Amino acid sequence: MRLQRIALAVRSRAERFSLGTDSLGNAIFIYQRVEATSIEPRAVRFDSSTRLWGPSEVISRDGAIANSSLVRVSSEGDVWAVWTEAPGDILLRRTRTTALGWETPIVALADGAPKRSPRATLADNGAGAVAFYGNDAANQANSLWVAAIDPEDSVGTAVRVDPNVGNVSLATIASNEDGELMAVWEQVDDIWFAHFVNEQWEPPALIEANTNAACCSAVEADGAGNFLAAWGQGRNMRARRFSREAQHWEDIEVLSGDDNYTAIRPSLKAAPNGEAWLVWLEGPVIRMSHFTPETRWSYPENLSLSLEDTDPPIALPRLSRAADGTLAVVWADGGYVWAWVNRP
Repeated sequence: MRLQRIALAVRSRAERFSLGTDSLGNAIFIYQRVEATSIEPRAVRFDSSTRLWGPSEVISRDGAIANSSLVRVSSEGDVWAVWTEAPGDILLRRTRTTALGWETPIVALADGAPKRSPRATLADNGAGAVAFYGNDAANQANSLWVAAIDPEDSVGTAVRVDPNVGNVSLATIASNEDGELMAVWEQVDDIWFAHFVNEQWEPPALIEANTNAACCSAVEADGAGNFLAAWGQGRNMRARRFSREAQHWEDIEVLSGDDNYTAIRPSLKAAPNGEAWLVWLEGPVIRMSHFTPETRWSYPENLSLSLEDTDPPIALPRLSRAADGTLAVVWADGGYVWAWVNRP
């Protein structure tokens, strides 16, 4: 394994980066370009056969003021870009890693009320969803909406899934190849979930009620269709596994418990064999835990040196896992970008 400082964190007119790759190594890179009168989501393609990056393409509508741009790529090459356009539309656009262009942009929910903070998920076969929150048509603040993505069709009708009015934030979502979805979100100081199965949403419920300011959730599906969720609970990082076979959540597992620091900003990745890895920010360090179905979550290890700048948006860790099992974690600290890489 290797820890390396890889770049200076310099502010520029390009921002909000997101990258996705398929199983062949083709990639789509999304970023926002700040222009004089617009903020444009742009896409760049990487062709693994030629090992060359293509030209930058504007994927937003003309004159867009965009935010929260991201891309999701399935192992089979399905691609969805998602972003917000002022005054509050959620836009999606579809392509494939081997295609030459993009399909027409789709508005996820055209009810005239502002929406924001989209999150998206794609399973290996292209099934997935986009989740976002914002006001509804009656101007009730911060409701949670989810629209399913059909690999053979397009984006379904957005459905509101939160249990009561307002205060939804930090929503995350995951999908498996059977089309099941798991949405997990913070509402006030509680962590809620909603499960989409058999073509319908089951009633939302609590993963864990507020005992000490729950926040900052993450959720992933493994290769067997189980879901793993993680969240900060006061000074603990906690995790829970939803069994696809039993159709219920297993016991909560506490992964850390330092009385001096708060555990926040989880990033979670699962493997086809049921293993998973979780990284998070805990005080002045980035920590990691490894899950196996047999041994459960491991005792956390420290990945980083002591951080110079522990402001959460700056030190936000990101975890990725390649098809060959290589793990990579990146984070920013004190004006530098760091990377930790572990190859099997």
